[in-house]
Amino acid sequence: MGALALSVADKIWMLENSIFAVLSPEGFASILWKDGSTCTKGLVKSMKITAKELYDFGLIDDVIAEG
Repeated sequence: MGALALSVADKIWMLENSIFAVLSPEGFASILWKDGSTCTKGLVKSMKITAKELYDFGLIDDVIAEG
């Protein structure tokens, strides 16, 4: 992923349908439940890694609309 290496910048912008994490949701599930196939949308929501959530937390500077 390299998310942390890419975040060394003055401004961080994300596409609205992207996620920002050092570990994929499947990787996270494999650590929690020893099975990456148990990954669900609920898990992604609990990780709080979407562009909107990170913007709301003040961790990124802007969200770029897609479409």
